[in-house]
Amino acid sequence: MGLEHEEEKLEIRRQVSELTLSLQERESQISSLQAARHALESQLQQAKTELEETTAEAEEEINALRVGRKHSVQLESLIAMQVHIRS
Repeated sequence: MGLEHEEEKLEIRRQVSELTLSLQERESQISSLQAARHALESQLQQAKTELEETTAEAEEEINALRVGRKHSVQLESLIAMQVHIRS
């Protein structure tokens, strides 16, 4: 019975060692996934910021074009009025 008991203890120790290694591997995987998630969140935030800046710049350019077109139409109207007055 003593030998059988020792074999059971060795088997339990082996299983505990396997479980410990498995747990350590999973903890390592979790750490890696958390680091990857953090990196992706950082990249996403940077991309969001860049998109917001680009959108703001595009809106400014669109507004400038609209103002320019409005001035162009007004100028064309003034020229047409002058031509009409002179004729």
